Amino acid sequence: MVDFEPAPAEKPSSSRTLLIVAVVGCLAVVALLAVCGGGFGYFLYQGKVATDTALDEFQGKLDAKDYASAYALIAPEWQAKQTREEFEELFTMIDDVMGKYKSRSMASVNVNQAPGGSIANATYKVEYEKGSGQLAVVLKESGGRWHVLGYQLNSDNFEKRLKCPSCGFQNQNLGKFCTNCGKPL
Repeated sequence: MVDFEPAPAEKPSSSRTLLIVAVVGCLAVVALLAVCGGGFGYFLYQGKVATDTALDEFQGKLDAKDYASAYALIAPEWQAKQTREEFEELFTMIDDVMGKYKSRSMASVNVNQAPGGSIANATYKVEYEKGSGQLAVVLKESGGRWHVLGYQLNSDNFEKRLKCPSCGFQNQNLGKFCTNCGKPL
């Protein structure tokens, strides 16, 4: 009688096992990044759409010089600090300095969840009839609706407007009169 002993099973080498574990681990990381990155990208896209839509509505009211409706679109926190008349005066002055609004392109957006709703900070490059500038807007989501919480327009046109033509003083704030000599700006 012949005894038959099966050949011992080959043990995979430790380097081959390590390679398989590394490949599986890398695939898991790539899958996780794709899922999370896609979700993050979608969240940013939604933030861009929301801020653009809210700003389109606000800018449309300003362009039509419908300041009462534009004022209704700002957040209550802003309304508590500025009357409708002051708001209208501010945007009339911006219109005077910059001219008619032409276009904007988003430079960045950052949306954060907050206890009372979401807060979005968006920055745009903007073009007006009399020049260009950078617009920083803060929007607050409350009750399913976005409201403008802050609006800061930076342009060289304002620097020119702040300099008094009579005395040359560089005023710190837009106004009708120079804070140094009192003559009209």
